[in-house]
Amino acid sequence: MIRQKLHLHDLFAFVGLDSSALMEMLLSDTAKQFFLKEVYSFEKNLLFTHRVCIGECLGLLVGKYLHSKEDARQKIKNLLEEFQITILEEEPVAEDINYVFGIGKKYGWEGTIANRDALIIASFWKKEIKTVIVRDKIFENVCRELKILSFPFPKFP
Repeated sequence: MIRQKLHLHDLFAFVGLDSSALMEMLLSDTAKQFFLKEVYSFEKNLLFTHRVCIGECLGLLVGKYLHSKEDARQKIKNLLEEFQITILEEEPVAEDINYVFGIGKKYGWEGTIANRDALIIASFWKKEIKTVIVRDKIFENVCRELKILSFPFPKFP
């Protein structure tokens, strides 16, 4: 008899959600319906995002879309609960972030947004998330090099 240790990611698909996908679902019921139909299925997927993505969404809802902080926090909380999205809090090691950032530099990354994206991707990579929903081309390219499938989330009116 051969024994093999099974991991949760062997039984379920771990799916990461970037800020762009979260924002679309926060702003558009059509995007939520698309997500329900095309992506979401709890029996197969365990959904994750990073705390940095939550911060970016909060900042956009308050700064660009003029929601109050309380309203923005509630909208985010409702979305996380509705789709049972787990927030990744743990920090990957600096070597992983630097490695991911190095890949991104080949595609044009620079500055603080790139640093945040490198942290997010390194966290997904460390968690062994195999699929990411995103709308940023450089983010997609970096994920592909790390053998993480990336699917673009469409923009909705």
